Amino acid sequence: MPANAATLSALLERERSLLVAGALEDIAALAPEKERLARMLSVDRPEGLIPLQATIRRNETLLAAALAGLQQARETVSGLGHGGSLRTYDCHGQSRGLGGGACILRRV
Repeated sequence: MPANAATLSALLERERSLLVAGALEDIAALAPEKERLARMLSVDRPEGLIPLQATIRRNETLLAAALAGLQQARETVSGLGHGGSLRTYDCHGQSRGLGGGACILRRV
């Protein structure tokens, strides 16, 4: 594996670790170096990118899942501000809403 390919492979593994850890703010810092290495490989030795394709696809899938999760969280939080209710699960796995509805208190 060419040196640039090995460096890019290590960078992709670091990116994967950050994605799995949820450290999305740190991923952006990797982009310039990742782009530089990929550009160098695609010009100098395009065959050097072939072994990395599966790793690149894996990271793309992880990033897409992280973005979808962020979008879902954004929609959930936005709905709470407009009278929506938060859904959660009890110890039996039954879904129930929290907030947004009338609360009934009874004295015993």
